[in-house]
Amino acid sequence: MTDTQSLTIDILKIIPDNSVCFIQAPSIDNSSAILNLFQPSEFAYYQQIILTKENKNEIVKAVVSENIEEYFQNLEIKHNNSLLCKAHDGMEMVTLSESINTPNEFIDKYVKTNLCVISNDW
Repeated sequence: MTDTQSLTIDILKIIPDNSVCFIQAPSIDNSSAILNLFQPSEFAYYQQIILTKENKNEIVKAVVSENIEEYFQNLEIKHNNSLLCKAHDGMEMVTLSESINTPNEFIDKYVKTNLCVISNDW
């Protein structure tokens, strides 16, 4: 499993259910199962997914089997209109909100290795 796959999966584990995931990924293959989860969003350039336990599981399956995260040009996750996660370039540049309860294992694995940063601003 790649670093971006692991990071994407572990972010989904710490994000609260019923958060809204906005994804800009125009080059996702039409055969991808994740397309069935997409809903229109208020932003013309994003599709959205409400992150339920079931939807998170489907995204994880797509990450593991299709490396779907590579196609995410931009990704934002919000909960109650607060930004929790922002990512670019296939999950290569990821910033998490300081308001997320980030486990020490996550910090050791991703923040201390510079795969992810914690925002000082949000």
